[in-house]
Amino acid sequence: CRACRGAGCAVCGGTGRTHEESVEDLLGGPLAESFRAARAVLHGMGREDVDARTLGRGRPFVVELSEPRSRKVDLAAAARATSERSRERVAVSPLRVVPAEVVARLKALDPPKRYRALVKVGAPVEPERVHALEGTFRGAEIRQRTPERVLRRRADKVRPRRVLELRAALLPGGALELLVVAEAGTYVKELVSGDSGRTAPSVAEALGVAASVVELDVLEILVEDEEVLGAPRASDRRE
Repeated sequence: CRACRGAGCAVCGGTGRTHEESVEDLLGGPLAESFRAARAVLHGMGREDVDARTLGRGRPFVVELSEPRSRKVDLAAAARATSERSRERVAVSPLRVVPAEVVARLKALDPPKRYRALVKVGAPVEPERVHALEGTFRGAEIRQRTPERVLRRRADKVRPRRVLELRAALLPGGALELLVVAEAGTYVKELVSGDSGRTAPSVAEALGVAASVVELDVLEILVEDEEVLGAPRASDRRE
């Protein structure tokens, strides 16, 4: 909870948390029980907004277990318990034990990501302008000032980011589907909306109409480190 920083207050109902459950709960809870550990800490590769799904091959992660009282655990059964605990909202690849140094390697990597965004536009858009987005943003550097929605917890500064690829399709009803490959740390929602001019250039600016993301999925995290590639992965179930 940002209001009380975890102490518990009226805003969070005394829980100290903004949301009832976290991915750390869903992954670490069953593993802590299986290993009879005092604590489970999730080390994931990057993060997304709470309303964004990670699909495809998932997100590499390591769960660090403190003071485990059991060492011989059926990891396949532990993975099944994770799926059951999350009510199948999270799926994990086969689990394995990894050396401690994998955590540092995982945290040090900032690979590009491939996204799918469903975009709502404020007015009809000509197909020619939609098709032109690919050329406008392929390899383009954008400058993103910290979005208004995260200013309470992030420093207010301008960050340059590169869009490696952007493909756009006009859907029936006038919405757009964007497939975006961008550097780590890119705020994709603001790449689309422009965030009142805090991100430039933006898709909204290029189209000449208001635009906003209504669905955002991470389709792939483009990792090349072989050791990290072998780490377990977590992905959100498709609805």
